[in-house]
Amino acid sequence: MNKLKINEKQKKENLVEVRTVLSSQKKLKVIKVFDTIEKTSGEKDVSLCQTQDGNKVILRIGEIRPSSFFLNGFESKHFVIPKIYERQEAEIPYEIEEYLDGILVCDFDKQQSKTGKIDPKISKKLLATFWEFQYVAANIGLEQKFDKSKILKHFEKAKPLLQEPQLIQKLINQYENFWKGAYPSKWKFSTDNLIMMPGNKIGFIDNAEAGLRYFGYDLGWLLWPRWVEMETKHFDEVNDHFKYLKQFMKQAYQMAPEKIENFEKNFWLVIFDRLVGAIYDVACDTRHLNDWGMKKNGNKKRKEKHLVFLNKLLALVVKKL
Repeated sequence: MNKLKINEKQKKENLVEVRTVLSSQKKLKVIKVFDTIEKTSGEKDVSLCQTQDGNKVILRIGEIRPSSFFLNGFESKHFVIPKIYERQEAEIPYEIEEYLDGILVCDFDKQQSKTGKIDPKISKKLLATFWEFQYVAANIGLEQKFDKSKILKHFEKAKPLLQEPQLIQKLINQYENFWKGAYPSKWKFSTDNLIMMPGNKIGFIDNAEAGLRYFGYDLGWLLWPRWVEMETKHFDEVNDHFKYLKQFMKQAYQMAPEKIENFEKNFWLVIFDRLVGAIYDVACDTRHLNDWGMKKNGNKKRKEKHLVFLNKLLALVVKKL
């Protein structure tokens, strides 16, 4: 099959044109374009398309999943990974992926997002998926994607906004071996990148950054986005949220297929990393804050309360380490 050839300018500056050329070449009808271009500063594009025989597929441009990550798809008791029909690594990377029918978990659980939490019935499904995925993807040859340098990068940028930066840096160094962990992680194992499918299985979408990271990495991606989504009034409920995290930890531990050594310590290290990352996002005025009214020109009071919430929660987590 001939590879798609588009010049470098088109690749960097006009993904819309790339999509047009590619969909025409592959005889795909674009049904819906997602907001990926805007959210990734023009680096990636994702659209829902229809083939000539009427089947829905996903066209992803600018990134592709690792070649070791279930290119033929995978279905287990709790989750489904879509198959790849076609992909290209060189030139402009793209993939044509199986479409998974269902509802985004974040849309399925809108009410609880206001409080920064996940409905226990839904978290039960997500945790069952997490544990099964740990087993299924343990030896498929994923690339190492995380080490101490990642959290140090976040720390350096977040430092001016941290209440106790010296203590945070000390803990990062103290648990250096933890950050070297090599466990399967989907990345973006978050409620806006998981599908609640018919039959109550969880569908994986956006799998381009699957890799090996520290233990429990995906649990952090379930939890931290809700800190941005939650209503402003709930930023004052730090102790209540900490109690919720302990309940989530207990649920996760009880659902583990076997006893996990140092699970509680590992869990709080996961939350520690995500809190440093969340404060880094504030320091960088990260794009996704705009969706929740907290960019530079957004709601100043909400942004201030968000930062106070993160620092107070971090102080509670630090005591567990």
